[in-house]
Amino acid sequence: MNTRFLSSLIFFGLAMGLFAEPELKPIFNGKDLTGWKAPKGNAEAGWYKAVDGVLKVQSGPKKKGSILWTTKKYRNFVMEYDFRFGEGVVDSGVHVRNQDQIQIGISGSLKRDMTCSPYIPGKGYPVEARNIKKLLKAKDWNTMRIQAIGKEYTVWLQGEKVMTYESASAIAEGPLGIQLHGNRNMSIDYRNLKLAELKTVSLESDPLVYEGTKGPGKGKHIVFIASDHEYRGEETCPAIARILAKRYGFKCTVLFGLDNDGYITPGSSNIPGMEVLDKADMMFLFLRFVAPNDASMKHFTDYLNRGGPVLGLRTTTHGFNGLKGKNSRYNFNSRDKSYDYGFGRQVLGETWRPREGAGHYGRNHQYSTRMFVLPEQKDHPVMRGVKDMHAMAGAYSAVPIEGSVILGKNQVLDSMKPDGKPLADKPPSPSIWVRNYKSASGKGGRVFCSTQGASEDIVSEGVRRCIINGVFWCMGLEESIKPDMDVAFVGPYKPTTFKFKGGVKQVKPSDLVGWDSPIMPQGEGNKTQNKPKKKNKQKK
Repeated sequence: MNTRFLSSLIFFGLAMGLFAEPELKPIFNGKDLTGWKAPKGNAEAGWYKAVDGVLKVQSGPKKKGSILWTTKKYRNFVMEYDFRFGEGVVDSGVHVRNQDQIQIGISGSLKRDMTCSPYIPGKGYPVEARNIKKLLKAKDWNTMRIQAIGKEYTVWLQGEKVMTYESASAIAEGPLGIQLHGNRNMSIDYRNLKLAELKTVSLESDPLVYEGTKGPGKGKHIVFIASDHEYRGEETCPAIARILAKRYGFKCTVLFGLDNDGYITPGSSNIPGMEVLDKADMMFLFLRFVAPNDASMKHFTDYLNRGGPVLGLRTTTHGFNGLKGKNSRYNFNSRDKSYDYGFGRQVLGETWRPREGAGHYGRNHQYSTRMFVLPEQKDHPVMRGVKDMHAMAGAYSAVPIEGSVILGKNQVLDSMKPDGKPLADKPPSPSIWVRNYKSASGKGGRVFCSTQGASEDIVSEGVRRCIINGVFWCMGLEESIKPDMDVAFVGPYKPTTFKFKGGVKQVKPSDLVGWDSPIMPQGEGNKTQNKPKKKNKQKK
């Protein structure tokens, strides 16, 4: 079994006989074909009909074969039903997510019973179910259960497990189908069709990749990881990634926190694809209070141990919380004597420490932030061409760890406008700095950190330029930083006003593929929440 899916099984606890039984719900009402769709004319011709709670399937006069499809698509599920052979030599089966099939009856190609075995297009029957002759009832009702999790299918007959197979051709989502083969007269009955969708934690996902063709970044791979609860890192990261890829030749992979169905979910600790860090040249982070599983964290810690460069924005200073065991030292509030205040403090240079002067400094949605370059750092490569930095997110205060080089500070303004007046009781605080960290292995790398970077912050060209310059510096490409580098957005960028539980809903990484897809999509099924609450209680 694929180890990723084994981890999923362990997590949601659906291994048969060991964990709670999933709640099966009817997908056939016993009265008509509501929720199902038959090929045009087949239902009318009597191929499929509901009689006294039984779905009766009968070959039509032209014997062409037919498939009755569910109108709904499914990902991971358990399906259970009874079936009974009728007249003729029956060749039927259940299609799993549109493509692969679990056979019922005689295989037309093999000329023998292959009930419960998987039929895979292009491969035939790669495995054969066990003990079928003993279990199968030729003239009575049989009970079959199919469990589909990712690429793995498991089948039970009369309560006995008879087959497990991992299909390389399995698709992630699709309808289910009841098939009847053509070329001869036959019939089969189905009843008690029930299904439970499995809310598994997705541990596999096709990462979002933007790959440039030429420029100083050609041959360099940056991995972005976006999962914060509030400041729309899921918008900032792909926007910056596109600029770096399209205009400067970097390969940029963007990973997101996802929900069980693969939708981008800000703050989720389920971050598939972190194995790409193994070959990354840089790590770009926008996180907040996440706790990825140990397998994912190993890729993260291995990256740090080889001293790869790191860039962290906004809440990444308190990016981890709830990690257990050996990884607990990375939590924002860690008091490990050798790693005080965790990843934030030890790598980025600061964490969330309100009592020590590192916390909220300006009220969100009331006070915006002006950042400025320290005069003595105006010639630093990161600040080359940077000016007029206005951030919509409220300021953070910070006291960067010793050895950090402070490049810029923030000034809390009395309004959300760039020309707002400074608040006299809020003197400037560090907001941009660089440093070098040292890992447990003794190796170290460059770090850029900013307490700003929310999706609306990077609308400011100055903020955007500073971050992009920070990427170049972290990777030792400071000679390529020009004061007039093109940092314009690639494709439509309409940031969402930051707030808890805000952002655009029902977006998958695949929706952001290409240079021209909007960030974020606002199409049918997507909802945006742009208006912040009047009273926004300050949280970490």
